[in-house]
Amino acid sequence: MNDAAAIRTFLYAGDAIFTIKSAKTGTHYTYNVEKSKPNPKFPNPIFFVGVLTGPDNTRDYTFMATLTDRGDVRAGKNVRSTQPSLQAFVWFMRQLWEGPRLPASVEFYHVGRCGRCKRQLTEPESITIGIGPECRR
Repeated sequence: MNDAAAIRTFLYAGDAIFTIKSAKTGTHYTYNVEKSKPNPKFPNPIFFVGVLTGPDNTRDYTFMATLTDRGDVRAGKNVRSTQPSLQAFVWFMRQLWEGPRLPASVEFYHVGRCGRCKRQLTEPESITIGIGPECRR
């Protein structure tokens, strides 16, 4: 998957788990992006970004940053701006908003589950874009 618009749709669906990998170094990070609950004080949703830090790839995510619906990333209070997983995520988000495709230097993988409801994806188009047919509607 390298289409920036499709990746943004997946990422902002509400409960997305994905991995980005450097094609140059092989370094990879797995993230979970969850949409905040509706809040009348904040008309635009906020997304919470966690990075996988333990062996359980369904639960061992540590809060790292918040993300706006316009791609702005803000590090968590106790997160250093030099943290490699944060730097990789900030760079990745910049790429998603700058061009129609990801550069060849980065690979994007979703986990095969809908980015909104987490159901297993089986339909080819759904697998390609990371969101099932019901959630696309």
